[in-house]
Amino acid sequence: MGSIQVVFILEKIRIMWESILPKSTYRKSMCHVLGSVFSRIARDMLLIDDMAAEETLQVIHVVP
Repeated sequence: MGSIQVVFILEKIRIMWESILPKSTYRKSMCHVLGSVFSRIARDMLLIDDMAAEETLQVIHVVP
């Protein structure tokens, strides 16, 4: 799934749930969703077999 699709889906989630859920529940839920998205991105990046040294160093600084 491309980044544009991810952003589109997150925006649809926001439109559907932001006005319905209590603010604290919405924020906790979105933090969980975003955490899952970023974990998946980081995992996929770390599984790349052929990554140049410069890109590897950039990933190391982004992924804790």
